[in-house]
Amino acid sequence: TDARALLLQVAEAAESRFAAYAMNHLGAIAQRAGDNAAAAQWFEQAAEAGGEALRLEASVGRARALLAEGRNDEAGAAFDEIATAADDAAQATTARASAIVALSRAGGHEEAVRRFDELDRRGVARLEPKLRSSVRYEHAWSLRQLGRAGDAADAYRALLADAPDPALAPYATLDLASIHREAGQWQEATNLLAPMVDAGAPADALERARYQLGACALQLGDHEAVVRWLGGFHRDFEQSDLAASADLLCAEALMKL
Repeated sequence: TDARALLLQVAEAAESRFAAYAMNHLGAIAQRAGDNAAAAQWFEQAAEAGGEALRLEASVGRARALLAEGRNDEAGAAFDEIATAADDAAQATTARASAIVALSRAGGHEEAVRRFDELDRRGVARLEPKLRSSVRYEHAWSLRQLGRAGDAADAYRALLADAPDPALAPYATLDLASIHREAGQWQEATNLLAPMVDAGAPADALERARYQLGACALQLGDHEAVVRWLGGFHRDFEQSDLAASADLLCAEALMKL
């Protein structure tokens, strides 16, 4: 765009006192375009070239870009640095929460749980909604990965009761339903999943939910429900790895009707 071209000219003028601000804007443009690798590079350059105020803003942008790109170890370290440097308590809490998200995604589940437990509850409540949902989700996920199914279930319930981010809520519901299924609690899983399917969900979540509903219905002996959930599964999700298994479950139910 014309704006980007102008910003590039300013950013390349190293002697300009506006160069760092141009780099920061270029990072934001790249981030909006989904080019998180470029965004991280621009923000890093802006942080190095700018003054104290811009350094913190650009460092946050870089850390978020690293997280979005899946460079979770680097993102966690970047957020830790921000939390240490931040003068504002709310900003430090936001950085610590973001570091927990990065830790969990990097597989550092024990440390993620420990840090979440150390967060001030009022601080968590004041996080912006998407980050609050993300850190609650990663806390629950980490608990589950550590084999603490009961604690994970409680954490998922806390997330779902806390006005969750609509983009995360279906996956938290699926995870909680899976915990119930693993415990043989077929009806509890069904009670969670059926309203989600009726309300609509992203295609990948809908695929998993319908399969789980069919599997639960078979365990409950409700063969009509199995056919209702899985009868058109292969047609609706023909590329699904679950399609063959869904067909088998549906066939088993049909033979018992």
